[in-house]
Amino acid sequence: MVDNLEIFFYKIKLARNTWRIWLMYSANHPINQFGVPINFLETLMKITLSILCTALLIISEQVFAEPPHDPAVGARQQRQNQRIKQGSRSGELTRDEARKLREEQRVIRHEERAYKADGKLTREERKDLHQDLNDLSKDIYTEKHDGDKRPKVK
Repeated sequence: MVDNLEIFFYKIKLARNTWRIWLMYSANHPINQFGVPINFLETLMKITLSILCTALLIISEQVFAEPPHDPAVGARQQRQNQRIKQGSRSGELTRDEARKLREEQRVIRHEERAYKADGKLTREERKDLHQDLNDLSKDIYTEKHDGDKRPKVK
């Protein structure tokens, strides 16, 4: 069993050997007023500066990275929204039909946000969005031309 006195002397011996290594290193290198070798400080500063620059570069890429952008999807959503508004104003769409179509649009927008959340919009995701927009466009056409009219207010 190792007693506390042996551990104490071992720690003193270890500290003395560490101090000897430090003195040997500093004897071969110029030291500053604090007793730290100058080359050591220069190396430490270079390492710290390179780590900070790398971290800044990574952070700036995250901050300034543009979200994936597909102008065709946004433009189609705008046109479809205008078609729904026009159909509501003209009476071609009933309130329930317009509400259902707007809900479909909302689902597509949520799906688009989910796809773009990882920072990429893959070809398959873009294809899926366009397919959903095609289905919505057909639904808008069908609802506008089904003969259901909103009753006019007198």
